[in-house]
Amino acid sequence: MQLRTRVLTLVLLLVLLAATPFAAQAQASPSGKKPLTLEGIFSSSGLTGRMPTQLRWSPDGTRLSYILRGDEEGRRDLWVIDVKTGEKRVLVSYEQLSNLAPSPEQATTDERERTRLTRYALAAYRWAPDGKAILFTSSGQLYLYDLASGKAQPLVPAKRGMRDPKFSPDGDWVSFVYEHDLWLVPAAGGEERQLTRGGNQNLLHGDLDWVYPEEFGLRTGYHWSPDSRHIAFLEFDQTAVPTYPLTDEVALDTPVDFQRYPKAGDPNPRVRVGIVALETGKTAWLDRAAEYIPRIQWADAEHVAVQLLNRGQTELELVLAAAGSGRSRSVFFEHDPHWLNISNDLLFLSNGEEFLWTSERTGFRHIYLYRRDGQLVRQLTSGEWEV
Repeated sequence: MQLRTRVLTLVLLLVLLAATPFAAQAQASPSGKKPLTLEGIFSSSGLTGRMPTQLRWSPDGTRLSYILRGDEEGRRDLWVIDVKTGEKRVLVSYEQLSNLAPSPEQATTDERERTRLTRYALAAYRWAPDGKAILFTSSGQLYLYDLASGKAQPLVPAKRGMRDPKFSPDGDWVSFVYEHDLWLVPAAGGEERQLTRGGNQNLLHGDLDWVYPEEFGLRTGYHWSPDSRHIAFLEFDQTAVPTYPLTDEVALDTPVDFQRYPKAGDPNPRVRVGIVALETGKTAWLDRAAEYIPRIQWADAEHVAVQLLNRGQTELELVLAAAGSGRSRSVFFEHDPHWLNISNDLLFLSNGEEFLWTSERTGFRHIYLYRRDGQLVRQLTSGEWEV
């Protein structure tokens, strides 16, 4: 309560200072320093100025790219900085980015989405593995932008609503989610190919439901193998999940969207892991089930590491599954009588023979080194502090 009182007092003083003649005198000060004003606090740039967003490393690690808003409202350029020299330049201009996006009227009929596109029409992007091109996602369409020529090639121009695009590690393919299934298209251009089938609003392949982004911070539902031969993905069956009405108060006609949303005690979506082979198109399914599967990733080119979690989120099992069959073996268990925090700290080393893991088992999060068979090699950090 004492801290809250101090904060409120400080805020009140700042507001009063901004409204007093002292502020006007400071504005005219020869030092050139600007006073803190209410307008400045709530301006689009805030107190910190224009902040870069969507930071991405180039594949060779020599350049860092980012989106930065210019002086003009709504203008956003893609910049790149050379980490050795510190030189900054515009990699793709706002005008070039704007040309990738269809008009809001063409992109969607939803009033809220149209307003968003009008204000923030900017493509998300990914570097190609060779660093020579950038893949842009704009209003559900894919464009491959060649950095040398400055030209953009549309991929799968006949489709709309593609999401979560990724390059295969070898750079030959671009994967994406379309109508709740996984698809591929050659990065050089060509005919698209459907990898999974049967996806719909209640059966999601590589697509995410409501629970996993909100509760586990998950941002993608599938991962490429390091050799570009397989894709491991999550399948969500939402059939048993109750629907919840969401009213769009912004739209003129106030439509109602019914979303699958489990409240406390309601059934969660049934989830399982599939591993699809690019060569045959066949899917091998993980031979284990769990209430939650909050993380999947590749340990090496032939094995997927899967984290299995109970509903109480007190017991977690790490398993390794064979890419060709889905057969798995347990690596180790993590248990906490109260709660397990899911993290992104699992890191495989030495071609999957060892891995790093963080745990709060001592009361503080620390790093542990394990062998592939689940045997603890040693605890790397310790003490009454958090990694």
